[in-house]
This record gives sequence, C-alpha cells and structure tokens, in this order.
Amino acid sequence: MYRKVFLTGGTGFVGTEILRELARNKYKVKVLTHSQKPKVQSKLVEVVKGSVLDTDSLDSVKGCDMIIHLVGIIREIPWKGVTFEKLHVEATRNMIKAAKANKIKRFIHMSANGAKPKGTRYQTTKYRAEQLVKNSGLNYTIFRPSFIWGDTGGLRVQLGNMMKRFPLIPYFGDGNYKFQPVSIKTVAEAFVKSINNRKAFNKIYHLGGPKVYTYKELLDIIAEKTGRKTVKIPIPMWVARIAVTLLDWLPQFPITNDQLTMLLDGNVCGSSEATRDLKIKSYSFR
Repeated sequence: MYRKVFLTGGTGFVGTEILRELARNKYKVKVLTHSQKPKVQSKLVEVVKGSVLDTDSLDSVKGCDMIIHLVGIIREIPWKGVTFEKLHVEATRNMIKAAKANKIKRFIHMSANGAKPKGTRYQTTKYRAEQLVKNSGLNYTIFRPSFIWGDTGGLRVQLGNMMKRFPLIPYFGDGNYKFQPVSIKTVAEAFVKSINNRKAFNKIYHLGGPKVYTYKELLDIIAEKTGRKTVKIPIPMWVARIAVTLLDWLPQFPITNDQLTMLLDGNVCGSSEATRDLKIKSYSFR
C-alpha cells in the first residue's frame, strides 16, 4: 500500500483539490513549492521548498513511496525561462530521476487530452513527457483530462470573469467546436483512487465530463448561471489568426496561436474506463 505522497504542482487550481482529497483520505503528503504556500492546512501535509527544475532540491522526496506530478503550464514566457520544454519535458525527466534515486516505484502523472507526437508545442511536449513516464520502468498511471472546471478556477471561472468585465463576448469562427468539460472533483477523485488500485497500474486514462457542448453553448450556460447579459460576437478566423500571430507574444493578450489551434480542434473525450476502474463520480457542467 502506498501511503506517503510527494506532490508537485500542489499549490495550483488542480493541485489544491488533489491535495485536499489526499488529506481527506489520510495520505501523508510532502508538497514541493517554490514560493506559494498550499491552501490546504493539515497535520498530514508537509511543505518542502524546491523546484522541479532544481535537481538538488528534489532530495526532499526521501521518505515518500510515490510521486504525483502535476506541474505544467498552458502558456510560455520564453524570456522568463518559462517554456513547455522545461516545465513539461525537463521537469518530468527530473522527477523520474528523483524517483529512481530514492527507490520510489509509483508515479502518477498529469498529462492532457490531445497530447500527441505531432501538434502544437503544448501537445507535443505533453506527449513527450508521457513517453518518458511510460518508458521509465516505474509503475505509472497517466491522466489526460479535458478542460477542467471548478468553483475556484478553470474554464468556468475564466469565462465568468471575462463576462463580468465585458458585456460583449467574442468567439472565433462559427463557435461550434466541441468540448467535454470535466469537474475538478472528478479529477481529484480519479488521482487519489488510482494510487492503490491495481487496475490503474501502467494505464492511461482520459477524463471528460458527462456531456459534450459547443463553445457557444458553454458561453450561454455560464452567462445564465452567473446572471450576466452578454452578447456573443463572432470573430472571423482570418482576423483572429492575424491578431494572434501579431500579438500572442504579449502575456496580456488573452490567447496564443497554439491555444487558438487547440480551441478550434475541440476537446472531447470520455471517462468510461476511468469510471469503471476507479468508481469515480461525474458532475454536470450546467
């Protein structure tokens, strides 16, 4: 039985919920953090300073019997050294080395729906990180969630905040690209229930919500539930591509070229295998 977890990315939106679920299920957890403190307060939680890019600081995995590796980014800031190559590939390689150096056999990894060998930089680096995990010789479980939503972050909050600031909400093209948003509660439950479940060993799971929506439908639901009167404005694709190509290097610009490409591709997947193996619950986005 694995009982002591080393957690990376434990101060973020997803990591906070997974940490909360771990503590709820009486796991002892070491949380690796660079500067932020975890929002979950528990006698079972120990904070250790360090970085997934600083191999010297990863000696703190000693005493743990498994790793949950969540670190990832959705946008690069190259001049600050924040790149997909570093935070997806190099960070995962470092965590695998730390696991092996400390005789840790179990490794649970956060990937993304859409990870593939040929795609955007985000997708290809997510895929390469997966390959590192699969070929590591460790007992792994890899999760590929769709867009994640919750009360404190993710898709619902991001779009809801946009609606609070702007009554006109743009969408690109016809707005009919499809998504299957998954609850943060489902994701956290899946991670924790996979730890000691032999059915989950050396397996990749997709995590999606119970229903598929178009992007325009998502906007309508969020506007309805937040009580906002919004007007949806279509942006022709040629305009979007020009704007993004010229401005996506600005951190303040809301979308990058890679993100636009993935948005138009949609993000659909099911959770049937994970639901069957892990007995996780599904929650309606509406």
